[in-house]
Amino acid sequence: MKKIFLCLGILLLSNTNAKIINQIAALVDDRPITTYEIDQLSTNLRIPKKEAFNMLINQKLFLSQMDKMNLLVSDEEVNDAIEQIMKKNNLTKEKLELALKHDGKTMQSFKEEIKKQIEQEKLLAPQLAKLKAKITPQNVRKFYDTHPDLFSVFTSVTLTRYHAPSRALLEEVKKNPNRYINGVIVQRGTLSGKQITNSLMYIVSKTPKNGFSPILQSSAGFDMFYINSVSGKRLIDYKIAQKAALGAFIQAQKEQIMKNYAQSLRSDAVIEILDPAYK
Repeated sequence: MKKIFLCLGILLLSNTNAKIINQIAALVDDRPITTYEIDQLSTNLRIPKKEAFNMLINQKLFLSQMDKMNLLVSDEEVNDAIEQIMKKNNLTKEKLELALKHDGKTMQSFKEEIKKQIEQEKLLAPQLAKLKAKITPQNVRKFYDTHPDLFSVFTSVTLTRYHAPSRALLEEVKKNPNRYINGVIVQRGTLSGKQITNSLMYIVSKTPKNGFSPILQSSAGFDMFYINSVSGKRLIDYKIAQKAALGAFIQAQKEQIMKNYAQSLRSDAVIEILDPAYK
């Protein structure tokens, strides 16, 4: 009998903790936003929770509007979009999965991202059609000139490299960075100029200062980097950055369109904020 009561107690405690971890923070047209969703988005995008919360409100608003307009995105559309991405970037499925793992993502989470993008493109089709008129060489150059931080790179980086024969050992390093772990090779140094390869530049740009990079697998084992510091700044020449500037300009315009559209939907939506932290 005591064992039964003990099991029931554990079950009740487990359910209570689940409610605390995943409580409803808000309702948007009866669509819930949970604290778990906020935490996940905040962690994945490395943004403040309040910003993640507002992004989720916009997502729920878009979903409500899609229901009203009877817009759907099929699995076939998602798979076709991924095929186009692979073809455009000359990627095999294996190479794509490796690139996703490098960013700490899975194929499933990538498909969910693509689905959201297609949903937004369908919903915002009339507004996005007007965007084409704004994509001019003059506007792209102006965007480059007014956003130098987007097209600047560091000239020196101090980092710590961890190399191990298994992923599990590097996961242990993340949990206990100051502890010696047998089997893990640790190297620290400062790199500058041509020592900084394009792949390393990418890793550092995606990793916060005083943070760990995703674990990377190679034929020699597993690697992970800890970014101690970066210094110096150099603006990339426009001729080299032109393609990136075009992509960044288009993305900035799309984000502004989505922001304006979401704002227009808020006036007719029923948004009930339940968690005081987000009021």
